Amino acid sequence: MYSNREVLGKNATVRRLKSSVTVMTARHPLARLVSAFRDKFADGRKLDKPQSKDHFIYFWSPALKALYRNTNMPLQINFTQFVTFALLHKPHEPHWEPFTKLCSPCDISYQYIIFLDTLTEDLQFLMSALNISTINSKTRDNRGPREGVDPSDDLTLDPDLLQYYLQLPPYLMAKVLHTYTLDIKLLGYQVPEVLNAIAT
Repeated sequence: MYSNREVLGKNATVRRLKSSVTVMTARHPLARLVSAFRDKFADGRKLDKPQSKDHFIYFWSPALKALYRNTNMPLQINFTQFVTFALLHKPHEPHWEPFTKLCSPCDISYQYIIFLDTLTEDLQFLMSALNISTINSKTRDNRGPREGVDPSDDLTLDPDLLQYYLQLPPYLMAKVLHTYTLDIKLLGYQVPEVLNAIAT
């Protein structure tokens, strides 16, 4: 995955941004991290084979190499292992890299920020503000239904997500909160006190 800045170059990106409507889509970073675990590593289930060859090369192989130094291990990791891999070994992966680094909100003055947990309402507002009539505000691309997964997937709405973080050791919980501190503060999200307590 490449950002516009990487594809166009810095100067071309700046020119493009000045003549464009800028929109950033945000999500609670802790919900986003769990979502990546569920989607990329099968929510901790043991797989008989990888989802695809590319998926193995891009996700499973580096994870198994980082965690076990052996890519021939069974295709199964738990959430603690995933967080260790994601934050300590592959922090720049777009599926879990902080928005403050991935989307550069300190460098780009976004005109609109829409939130995944209120996506339908936010898209309706955006359609009205920009006089757009062709967006299906009820469609969420790249997010197929998954059995047992709440579509909202927001930490403040889905207490089930807390269970993932309650199993983390204190040093790793502290790493999670440190990694996403700017995202949480900038976007106005909250962290349950029980997670702050684990990290201290």
